[in-house]
Formats: sequence, C-alpha cells, structure tokens
Amino acid sequence: MKLFKKPNQRGMGTLELVLLLIIVIALAGVGWYVATKGSDTKNKYDETSQVNSQPAVTTKYLELKEYGVKIPISTDLSGLTYTAETIGGYTYLYMTTSELKKSITACNTEAMSASGASFHALSKTDGQYPTEPTMDSGTLLKQFDKFYIGGNVPNGMPCLADDSKNAEMVAKQQTLQKALTEAFKNAQETK
Repeated sequence: MKLFKKPNQRGMGTLELVLLLIIVIALAGVGWYVATKGSDTKNKYDETSQVNSQPAVTTKYLELKEYGVKIPISTDLSGLTYTAETIGGYTYLYMTTSELKKSITACNTEAMSASGASFHALSKTDGQYPTEPTMDSGTLLKQFDKFYIGGNVPNGMPCLADDSKNAEMVAKQQTLQKALTEAFKNAQETK
C-alpha cells in the first residue's frame, strides 16, 4: 500500500477554478473602484481649479475722512460722492452720486445746494445711539465703539421746476438710500 497517492495530473480541479475566478473578479472590482475614485478626484480637482481661476473681487471703499470711516461701494452706489458742511459745530456729509446730481440739476432752474442735490445727510455723534431718538439723532446707520453715524433723508421734492420728474427722482433717491444703509452694515473705522 502506498502512503502517498499521486495527485491528479490532468488539469485544474473544480476548486482551483472557482478560487481563480474569485481572484479575477476581486481584482476587477478593485480596479474598477480605483478607476472611478480617480475620476471623482479629478472632477473635484477640476472644479476647485475653476473656482480658484476666477479673478478675485476687490471691494472699493469710499472714505469719509471727516468721520474716520470707510464704506464699501456696491454697483448701486457707483459714482458716490459727498460734500461736507459744518453747521452749528456738527459736520454733515451730504451724499449724492454724479448721476443723481446731474438729474436733479437738470430739472431745476436754480443752482442746487449740496443738501438739495443729495439723497442722504449723515451726521456723526459721540456716544451711543439714544434709546428714544429725536429728529436730530437721525436714523441709525452704524454704531461704533465711541460714536454713531445717523442719517436723514430729504423731505422735499427734488425737482422744483419740473414736477413731472419728481416721482423718478424720488425713486432714485430711495434706491440709493437703501444701498447706503446696506453699505453701512459693513462700514469700518479708519482711525
């Protein structure tokens, strides 16, 4: 009797074939997984590259030197300028845009003062905005540590010589007032 039998030499058995098939399927699955993850990473990289290749948006500011404050200028406030006037010890800033000033001047026969061609008058007051504001306090635009900026809007009609233009001018002023109020949310001290 032989202790060791001679193995079947005719080819692969069923067990070996099943094991080989499992290994081939596993390798194919791993290859597919790696290939799809690689393309996902490439897509994420491409998206990131596109975002980073966009030009950086630079914010323009208007510095209100008399107040030591700067405000960001949005497209709605394009051409924003101001005229400073000191009255009774207070410095008021009359805000306008070149377009608004031109439009108001065109619909009036007499020269307009800085306040007459403005859409907002700003004032700076030391301390905290009052809990019970008066007309002199204005509407709070921004409270800073040691002072606040208040604003008043015109209460007259901008076009004295051509009443038909008043609705259009008032609408422009209101749009600018809203944009300025939004800009003051991001106002910063410069001093």
